[in-house]
Amino acid sequence: MAKKFNRKAAQEYMLGFIQRFDKTGRNHANLKAIYDAMSDDQFHEMMLAIKEKKANTPFIYDHLTDNRIDLAFVDGFASKEFGLKLRQRIRYKSKITDEYYWSNSERWILDVPIRRLIQSIENKISVSTSKQVNVATNQPVGDNKSSSISGPESLILLGQGFDAAVSEFLVVRGGDMQAKNALDQSIRQSGGASLNAVLAYGEGAKAVATVGHQFTAAHWRNNLKE
Repeated sequence: MAKKFNRKAAQEYMLGFIQRFDKTGRNHANLKAIYDAMSDDQFHEMMLAIKEKKANTPFIYDHLTDNRIDLAFVDGFASKEFGLKLRQRIRYKSKITDEYYWSNSERWILDVPIRRLIQSIENKISVSTSKQVNVATNQPVGDNKSSSISGPESLILLGQGFDAAVSEFLVVRGGDMQAKNALDQSIRQSGGASLNAVLAYGEGAKAVATVGHQFTAAHWRNNLKE
């Protein structure tokens, strides 16, 4: 079991450190609440996990608020508190001459998590190479299916008020060939198109009518074809 006076000293050090690093006091309050809810054994286990680099002390910075991360402050704080220089010149090795050289300017030497956006990965980007559509639904298939929209994505668009975008994705480009033909013709002739105008030529997505036929064939009365 961790001795109480050791725990008290460790807590005071960490809480003081957090208070100096975050002047808003939010992280100090959060960390104090976490510590207050811990038993001595739990606190000791947490300290050992942090020492063995299996855990970290939680720290929160809010987005879109005045409490933003200031890199200049972080650089100065690390230098003052720990004697660390977070910006240094980097030593490179030439792949041609095998000689070493230094970068002209100082670079950040922090370990940061990086997650590449899927849209920026070339092998994840697809481009239509045909006009192939499914006979039953008139929806793009095969090589023509360059992009798609899921149910949750469509609900997000609706929730944000992008009704016109949903109508274009799910109706004009989602199986209503009359509206799609009107859209293409308007773009060819004038360089643009009005969604309200092309929808006036539409007869509805064919997938809906197809499902209606399937229900009728199964002796389920429905009005989907209408």
